[in-house]
Amino acid sequence: ALRFELRVQEARGGADWRETEGRVLVTARPPAALTAAREHPFFRQGDALWLAGEIEAPRRSGDFDFPRYLAQQGVGSVMAFPRIEPRGTGQGPWLDRALFTVRSEIAGALARTLPEPQASLAQALTVGVRSDIPADVVRGFRDSGAAHLLAISGLHVGMALVMTLALARRFVARPRWLVFALPLLAVWGYAMLAGLPPSAQRAAVMATFYLAALYFGRQRHGLTALMLAALVLTAFDPGMVWEVSFQLSFLAMAGIVVVAPWITERIEWGSGGGALDAVTRFTARAGVAGFAATLLTWPVVAFYFHQIALTGIPVTVLALPLLPIALAFSLLAGALGIVSEPAAWLFAWGGWAALGVLAWTTQIFAALSFSNIQVGEVSRVLVAGYYAALGAAALATAKAAPLVRAAGKLPFPALPRVDVGPFGLAVAALAVASALVWTAALRGPDEMLEVTFADVGQGDAILLRTPSRHTLLVDGGPSPAGALDALGAVLPFWDRGIDVLVLTHADSDHSGGLAEIAARYDVGLALEPGTPSGAAERTAWRAALERAGAPVSLAVAGQRIILGETTAEVLHPPPRPLLGTGSDGNNNSIVLRVVYGGVSFLLTGDIEALGERFLLDQGAGLESTVLKAAHHGSATSSTAAFVERVGPVAAVISVGADNRLGHPDPHVVSTLREAVGGNLFTTADHGPIRFRTDGVRLWVERD
Repeated sequence: ALRFELRVQEARGGADWRETEGRVLVTARPPAALTAAREHPFFRQGDALWLAGEIEAPRRSGDFDFPRYLAQQGVGSVMAFPRIEPRGTGQGPWLDRALFTVRSEIAGALARTLPEPQASLAQALTVGVRSDIPADVVRGFRDSGAAHLLAISGLHVGMALVMTLALARRFVARPRWLVFALPLLAVWGYAMLAGLPPSAQRAAVMATFYLAALYFGRQRHGLTALMLAALVLTAFDPGMVWEVSFQLSFLAMAGIVVVAPWITERIEWGSGGGALDAVTRFTARAGVAGFAATLLTWPVVAFYFHQIALTGIPVTVLALPLLPIALAFSLLAGALGIVSEPAAWLFAWGGWAALGVLAWTTQIFAALSFSNIQVGEVSRVLVAGYYAALGAAALATAKAAPLVRAAGKLPFPALPRVDVGPFGLAVAALAVASALVWTAALRGPDEMLEVTFADVGQGDAILLRTPSRHTLLVDGGPSPAGALDALGAVLPFWDRGIDVLVLTHADSDHSGGLAEIAARYDVGLALEPGTPSGAAERTAWRAALERAGAPVSLAVAGQRIILGETTAEVLHPPPRPLLGTGSDGNNNSIVLRVVYGGVSFLLTGDIEALGERFLLDQGAGLESTVLKAAHHGSATSSTAAFVERVGPVAAVISVGADNRLGHPDPHVVSTLREAVGGNLFTTADHGPIRFRTDGVRLWVERD
């Protein structure tokens, strides 16, 4: 399902249509007409849509005031899963459509160039698209106090301002106006690329006033410039001053343009003069800017969200120096990827490394028991007292300026001068390329088959990586996130190939993510069942395969797929599908038996009792070491006779936690436990489940 905002032109509450105005937040599944004709995103700026559904007032969700949140964005109503018919394109302002197209192209290029989670993080930082970030990565940023890094806001715009201004002052001497014009263009270009969210717009306005103050020689009045910008903004919308996003944007910018310069002026930065010294100073200044922004914003976060991330400041200080690197490489990879994916890979490695370290850093801090504490209601008096104390400290420091000067500046070590000319840059680039090549070479076969049952919620996605580095993906879960995360964890970032992609059947909890996976990766062979289906996900999957030029084969019992030393045997469906079963889609699911040496995995899709009985009657070779329980442990599957014939030593149930269907069924769990003892694993309880085998022994890893 996708979410988008719709500007309503006409609505009917009774017998007659009437003109109206307003914006509605729509949660919808794209119709087959769009999934067949387009790649993701299926809904686009300027589309004219006819919707049939109920418009409702938004409701609170626990402590979260959802109606107020939407009202601040000009959205007054919601609509869930309406019937949709496309009625044309090209509506609305051309600039909005152009920006949406550019953002979509860059996001698509990043998705095709980078693995997960780096691809979704790069999309969030460059074009403001956060919907595809894996849930565990989002939790890491949130629990470590770095969630603000994922939303383009005053902090990001301020960082772009500081870094582009520093570069302009370093490399542009004349004319003087160009030194300030370039950061101005960069700030507004970044805000527009992010889709001009209100927080970025406000920060860009504040940055404009600040640059004007610098240009006219009023650099000591940065706070005055910010106050003037805030005055101009609130003159058009006085209620803005009470919005959380406005307050956070203003405070973040104040930290960056007022507090950060005050700190850097009191540091002796050394005079190494070389490239290495310049990089270290650049990184240190970025850390100072992050510290200053966090210092001014965290009381407001505590007041509104009732929590304090004790690790927020250290993780931000460590992470922010990575942001300019990640942003620069991601933008270059995204822009070049629109034209040439091989050219994009020249820069993709930089974004991959920086974003990977960024995600890893947040995960480390999030794992600390004291990273995030709940503080309950925070008094306005405490918040006001905090800022009053900061102001008093600033005044005291100003009055004690002679003593501060006498104490001297805090020294920053100057590193040895290292001059890097064009030849040095070429050598460095070759060294990086060589390192990547050797890394790929050293990741040769390790004689192990790795099978990962991804945690995709209520759905299936199973990734197999053979000793000879062949890749087999069975199903894609209800959305791309889980399967893409599993691919990113197993495949090196330069490997964009899937040898065999299998759709066991067309239910959305198995097929929902496959269209996006087919669009991002080079698919050698796609395998699907022959039973017809009109599901939108199946239509999107076939359209994506057609655009990619991937061959499609119908699975029939008796087929064998050889992947080096590993064999995948198709046991089901039969040449003549089972019809009239009451659940033909499930009972004709593709069933695979993957064999490596003396170890085997039986992957059963969603076959039900009738399909299991058919396999038993046909005398299919079902004996396997590991059984993937069919249909998420439903009572309709995993009959005692079937489990006994398989004779597994371990079993896996791919299932979502607290799902509305009540899976897995207690009787099925009892049947499986009787067969495998304590070797029953569920993705709801254990997260991703990974098996590794050398063909003789078997190991299992779980989160």
